[in-house]
Amino acid sequence: MQPSDTLRPEIAHCWWRSEMSGLSPEAPNLRFDPDAVDRRSRPVAAAEPVLAELAEQLGDGDFCVLFTDRESRIVDMPIGARRLHDRLEALGVVTGGVFLEDDRHELDRHGTRTVPWYRGAR
Repeated sequence: MQPSDTLRPEIAHCWWRSEMSGLSPEAPNLRFDPDAVDRRSRPVAAAEPVLAELAEQLGDGDFCVLFTDRESRIVDMPIGARRLHDRLEALGVVTGGVFLEDDRHELDRHGTRTVPWYRGAR
């Protein structure tokens, strides 16, 4: 059974598009600049209490929320279970990591960013 057989069509298409662009879920994110994250900005300050509440609510769940800046650079990521943190870190999903979709697909973007880590993280 292929992952596309069990996923909503829009998610399967997003994962397919990522793979066709050369994105490998096993490869680390090469676009990484933790020093570019402005932790003192007004949006980050406003989001901190919300992110703290999210982190508490996530508990031991196997999911997280990525809070990014306008360049899609991860500013914060409240995570539930520690085991999920370790898996995401191994894939380069860390503070300062950048997740942009290819501009060739500008008309085919989704409102949320889907990190295709389904193969090695389950």
